[in-house]
Amino acid sequence: FVRYIWNKFRVIGSRNNVLFNWSAIDNTALGFGLPEPIDERNIAFNHVWTISPTLINEIRIGYQRRNDIITPVTANQGWAATLGIPGVGGQTFPGLVSGGGSSFNWTANPGGGSRTLNEGITLSDNMTKVRGLHTFKWGYQGILQRENDIAASQPSGVYNFTTAGSGLPLTPNTGNSFASLELGAVSSASFTTLLQNYLPRWWMHQFYVQDDWRAHRNLTVSIGLRFSYETPAGTQYGQKSQFSPTTVDPLTGQMGAIIHPTGSLYNSGKHFTPRVGLSWNFRPKFVFRGSFGMFTQDIVQQIGQDEYTAQAVVQQPSGNPFPAFYLSQGPGNV
Repeated sequence: FVRYIWNKFRVIGSRNNVLFNWSAIDNTALGFGLPEPIDERNIAFNHVWTISPTLINEIRIGYQRRNDIITPVTANQGWAATLGIPGVGGQTFPGLVSGGGSSFNWTANPGGGSRTLNEGITLSDNMTKVRGLHTFKWGYQGILQRENDIAASQPSGVYNFTTAGSGLPLTPNTGNSFASLELGAVSSASFTTLLQNYLPRWWMHQFYVQDDWRAHRNLTVSIGLRFSYETPAGTQYGQKSQFSPTTVDPLTGQMGAIIHPTGSLYNSGKHFTPRVGLSWNFRPKFVFRGSFGMFTQDIVQQIGQDEYTAQAVVQQPSGNPFPAFYLSQGPGNV
């Protein structure tokens, strides 16, 4: 990978220090055996203002971006027509998947293109005040997290081949999945189409206050309290789905259906967490340090996206030993 770093530090007068940092990482991994570029960008701005000999303010602004893209070289090349599969679009390479029952393993399924884009914006403001034997600190940190993801889909289909396509009907231990591929006998096939991008958004807010008290010349006691709040999950355009056990499904007439509520989903996280610590210099060359604290980790749940991707499956009814269709015939209307 390649990494670039640029730093700029500047002193403005006797009371202001400014630091600007920019870094970039261009990394290439392997996805489906092909290059998968992963680009990262980080920007940070830091300003320290000495308001008075006993009062200091520090502001930090940061931006982080990570972009992971997978682009199969077989995309949009009309491979379905080249392989002689009628009635299928040419967006992706038709995936050919073995269901086992062959003397060797084989599969040709490069998949579809995808993108995972994560961005984070951070703002923090910290104050420090020295008063007598006390050093007071208080501040705020806000973090905005957002994603812009394109899930992989395969509108040209994934075709599964099993021993049933070349074996004797209802006769075990006959047939070969690779022979079924050569015959074009498809046991089942699935087709997926992306309908919506996944665009979650959420905020995290944290406030804190702390007092470092020099209780004795060799003893310092720290007491603090932090409050954190994480907003409920939501998406940029409010597009989400959720299962409701109390809603009648319009297709089946039974209780339980996918609904599309407005507003945000899931409860927000609100936490008060204390901090206590001490530093005791009980001998000239020995220092004892101890602390107690409570920490929480709010994990944003995956927002329902049941209808972001449409899927169609072509297969025979259960118990029917014959192929669902042959490649030369195509899957029909899906």
